[in-house]
Amino acid sequence: LPWLSHHLELERDQVQAALRGLESRQYISLAPPGRSGGIELIRTDAPFDIDEPRLRARREREYAKLERMVAYARSSCRRRYFVEYFGQKPPWERCGTCDACLDGRALVQGKRPLRPDEDLVVRKLLANMARMRKSFSPAMIAKVVTGSRDKTVLAFQFDRLSTYGILSGWTTREILDVLRALTDAGAVRNEFETRQVSGKERTYAVMSLTDLGWAVMRQQATDFEMQFPALSRFARKRPSEQAPQAVNADLLHELRTLRRRLADADDVPAYVVAPNKTLEAMAVARPTTAHAMRGVHGMGTQRIRRYAGPFIDAIKAWSQI
Repeated sequence: LPWLSHHLELERDQVQAALRGLESRQYISLAPPGRSGGIELIRTDAPFDIDEPRLRARREREYAKLERMVAYARSSCRRRYFVEYFGQKPPWERCGTCDACLDGRALVQGKRPLRPDEDLVVRKLLANMARMRKSFSPAMIAKVVTGSRDKTVLAFQFDRLSTYGILSGWTTREILDVLRALTDAGAVRNEFETRQVSGKERTYAVMSLTDLGWAVMRQQATDFEMQFPALSRFARKRPSEQAPQAVNADLLHELRTLRRRLADADDVPAYVVAPNKTLEAMAVARPTTAHAMRGVHGMGTQRIRRYAGPFIDAIKAWSQI
């Protein structure tokens, strides 16, 4: 109603009266938005002076705004996202003060060539999209590639595809993360389409392969790079690419001294703050964010909430010596 009032230059009650008049003449069906989706056109053959190209263009703009807001919610640094949104490059990777930085959210790294295991996953996913032939929603693509028995998957007979369930060990969330990364890399096209679903028009996002996506699938894009999402399944299977670090005696001494101060302040035994093995793991990993601290053996949610900050500060201070 506010939008109609503004663009028609009418008062709110005038718009409501007009809508009720159209409803009484059975041109439209009017219902509260939260119950049935708002206004539904009944007499589609009635002549209306509607600028459909303008409406479609406005719809695309609004969906583009929505996509930017979703990207902001997923960003690893809020301030960095804003700076880059306005076309500038920040002199830092993290501001260190926004909620994402303070929470230790994993930093999104730049584009890079894919490792063999990542490349195989990407090509399997793209091959599945190619065999689905038409553009479908990210959720539908994820269902097919993970082998879902959802009724919509079976209705389209996607369970007969050779790529059905080709990534059956993956979660829907992981597939959606890879699809977003492929979209950012230009291998997948993300568009909004309006289709008839159960007799009503529905607008939703659909994905399809770009020319680059076809080339990647066929292993013809030798210089392809993307921001492959950080997935724990690869971290678990892949041995460390770096030689194991020895425990630095000086850092370990600093951490033990800090542990004693924290234990005395809380009047608890030292092992309550952190066991010896946890301190040793901390001295090797040298985490500088709460997110990284979660990867240290023995640092659970409660310990991180209460003691991670002082340990992180101590590690940062020691690293600058």
